Amino acid sequence: MSRSVSEIITDLQRFNPRTATAQHRLSHDCYMILVGYVQDTKQLNKLKNMITSDGETDLDEYGTAGSITIMESEEVEFLLEYMKLQHNSEELLDARNEHFVYEDNFNSTLSGFVAEKASLQKLRNICRHYENRRGIHVDNVIAEHDARAAQSYSFFVGKGLSEDESLAAAFAISFYTGSKSEACSRGASLIARQSNGVVIDDKIVQELSEASIILYYLVKVKALSYIPYYWGYVTRACQLKDEELELYTAGALITWIQFSSSKKGKKVASNAGFAGRNTFFKICSLTGRPIKEFSNYPEEDEVLFLPHSTFLVFKHVTSHHGRQHSIYMRQVELGLSAWSVLWVDDNIFNPEWENKEHMEYAAAKELNKNVHFIPKSSTENALSFLRSLFGQILKNRNTLRIVTDMHRSNEQSPNNAGSRLIKGLRQLGFQNSCFVFTMQRGICNEILKNELNDQEHQNIIVSAKTQDLRNDLVKIFDQDIDLSKSITFQRILSKIPQTNTPVFTIPTRTISGTEFGNSIMNVGPTQTREDLIFAQFQAGNVPDFMRNAIPITVTAGNDTLIYWVLPDVLCIGTDKDYLRTPMNPLTAKKIADLYSAILPTRKMAHQIWQAATIKLNPNPNGAPYDATMMSTERMIFHNNKIQAALTNKIPGELISGHKKDVVISIGLLTKPQNVAIVGWWYPSGQMIQPLNYASHDRFYKDYSHGIRLINRMVTINGQWYDIYDVLQHKTFASLISDEGPFNATQMYT
Repeated sequence: MSRSVSEIITDLQRFNPRTATAQHRLSHDCYMILVGYVQDTKQLNKLKNMITSDGETDLDEYGTAGSITIMESEEVEFLLEYMKLQHNSEELLDARNEHFVYEDNFNSTLSGFVAEKASLQKLRNICRHYENRRGIHVDNVIAEHDARAAQSYSFFVGKGLSEDESLAAAFAISFYTGSKSEACSRGASLIARQSNGVVIDDKIVQELSEASIILYYLVKVKALSYIPYYWGYVTRACQLKDEELELYTAGALITWIQFSSSKKGKKVASNAGFAGRNTFFKICSLTGRPIKEFSNYPEEDEVLFLPHSTFLVFKHVTSHHGRQHSIYMRQVELGLSAWSVLWVDDNIFNPEWENKEHMEYAAAKELNKNVHFIPKSSTENALSFLRSLFGQILKNRNTLRIVTDMHRSNEQSPNNAGSRLIKGLRQLGFQNSCFVFTMQRGICNEILKNELNDQEHQNIIVSAKTQDLRNDLVKIFDQDIDLSKSITFQRILSKIPQTNTPVFTIPTRTISGTEFGNSIMNVGPTQTREDLIFAQFQAGNVPDFMRNAIPITVTAGNDTLIYWVLPDVLCIGTDKDYLRTPMNPLTAKKIADLYSAILPTRKMAHQIWQAATIKLNPNPNGAPYDATMMSTERMIFHNNKIQAALTNKIPGELISGHKKDVVISIGLLTKPQNVAIVGWWYPSGQMIQPLNYASHDRFYKDYSHGIRLINRMVTINGQWYDIYDVLQHKTFASLISDEGPFNATQMYT
C-alpha cells in the first residue's frame, strides 16, 4: 500500500540538503506519482502479445533482456485510451488533487519563489552553503564547479543567453551532477507538490525561496531546455521498497516529479554505487537531456529527465530469486501542462527528423512557462490519445495547438492523412487550432477544401514556411502573457508616444477631396489606384478633424479597456472637402502600420457604432451589382450621398452606419487570402452585412467599404498595452473580440 501525501511531505521536509551526503537518498515515492493503470484484461493481454511478437534483445549480465523491441514503438501507447485513474474521473477535470494527476506548473511556481533575486553570485553563494560541510574543502569544490562551467558555458552563449546567465546555467548543472543531486530533486518535488495545492511548512517555503535559485538556472533560465532531446535507450538504477515496486506493474502510468538521472544506452552504470541497487529502469527516452558535456562525471554519459516526466510501464521482471527487478518503460506525454502541442508526423520518432529543432525552439522560447509536446506518428494514434481521458481534458483549450503534416507514408492512404486527422478530431468535438505544415501548400488547401465541410475547415492554418510554424508554436504562450513586459509592447512603446491619436505627417501641400477624386476618375480599381491612395496618406493629406481620435471605453467585470478610434473612415482632403476612399485591406494594413494603428474586430466595429453620436441609415448605391461597384465614379457618388445626409453636422463627431467596416477576424486564419467585412447598422441595431470573410478575396474593395483606424496603444485598468498583444490574451481579448483570442499580426500582409 502506498504512503499518504502527508507522510511523504514529512519526509521531504525533514531532509536536510546541507548535511546529507551523496549516498543519502529519500524514498522513491517522494519523487513519483501513480497516475493510473490499465485493469482491462483484454488490453493487458494485447500488450503481452505485442511484447512476445516483437521479441527481446540479448540478455544482460543480470539475465534479463537489455531492452524490448516494443519500447521503440508508439503502438504501445494505445493503453492510454484504457487507462483508469488512481482516483475517479471527476477529479481529473480538477487536475490538482494532491495525490493524483500533477499538472505541470513547475516553471511559473519556480518564478514566484525566485522573483528578482537570481544572479550568478547568488547562485555561487547558495551552492557554497550546501557544499560547506565537515570534511569538505569548500573552496576546492566551488573551484571545480567554476572550472567545469568555464569549459561548457559557451554552449549557452551560442543559444542566446548572456555570459552571466550562461555561466550560471553551466554552474548549476555542474552542482547537480556533483554530490547534490538529491538536494535538487527534493526541491523540485516540493515545488511541484506546492504548485498543485499541497501545503508546505512555512519554514521550508522560506528555505525553498533560497534553494530554488539553483533550480531557476537549471529550469527557469532553461539550461536543460536548451539542450536537445535524446531519443533512445537509457537505464536508471534505484533502490525501491516492496510497496513501491508493487506500483510498477504492466499498464501502470507513473510520473516522476523530480530531476531523474539516467545513463545513455542499454547497460546499467557499472560502478558499485549503482550496481548494488535492486531496481533497474530500462527506458525509451523522448525528452531526456544528455548532459555529458556539462557533468562532473562525463564517463557516466548522463541523460537527465526534467520534473514531470511520465512513463508507461509495460513489463516488470524479477531475477536473482526475486531480489533484482528490471522495469521496462516508455516515456509518454499526456499534455498535463498549461501549454501543450499535439504534433502528428510519420517521421516524428526518427532522431534525425528535421522538425525536432522546432519543438526544442518552442520549449525554450518562454522562460517562465512549460510546454509539453505530445508526439504521434499516425492519425489513429493521435485520435486514440484524444479519445483518452488525458485528451479529453485538453479539448478546446486555447492553450492546445495541433500540428500535422499532410502526407504520411505509414498510412494506407498517405496523401490526405492530415485531412483525415482534422476531420477525425473535429468529429470528436475538438475545435482547437490546427497547423498543417506542408511543402505543397496549394495541393494541401485543395484537399482540405474537398474533404472538410465549412465547420470542420474553421481554425486551420496551412503553410510551408518554417517561420509561420514557429510563430504558431510560440503564440501559445501569449494566452496569458504579462502584457506590460511583452516584447511587442516594449518595441511599440519605444517607437510611438503614449498618445490617443495616430500621428499623421503634416503635408507640404493640401489637396481637396474633389481634386483627388478628379485625379483618379479615369483610374480603374487597380493597384495603381491603391498606390495613389496610399501616397496621399503617406504624405499626411487628411482633414484636420481626422487628427483627433475619440476614446471608446469598454468594461467587463473588474477590467476597463480604453481604445481610441478616428471619428470617420479614412478620407483624403480638407475639413470642407474630403473624399472617403475605399481600398483593399492590403493597402489599409500598410496605412495602419504606417501610423501604428490597427483595423477593428467585429466586436469593436459594433462598439464604435454604439458609441457614435451620429448614426446614419445605410444608403446603398443600388444596382448594378457588378464590377462597377469598385469604380472611382461610384466611390465619389456614394461619398456625395453621405455628405448630403450630414448637412449641418460639424466634422469630428464619431460617425457610423454609413459604411461597412473592413475588419480583422479569426476567420482570416483559415482564409488568409480574403477580406472580412461587417456592418452597415440601422439605428434599430439591425445590420445589412453580418461578418463575412468567405465571399471576396483580399484585392476586393467597393464603394460600401470603409477603413476605420484605431490606435494600437490602449489602456487596461490605467496601464498602456499594445492591442495586438491584448487580442492574444485569454482574459483581456474578450473585451474587444467576440471570436476568442487570436493572432492578428500577419493578417492582410
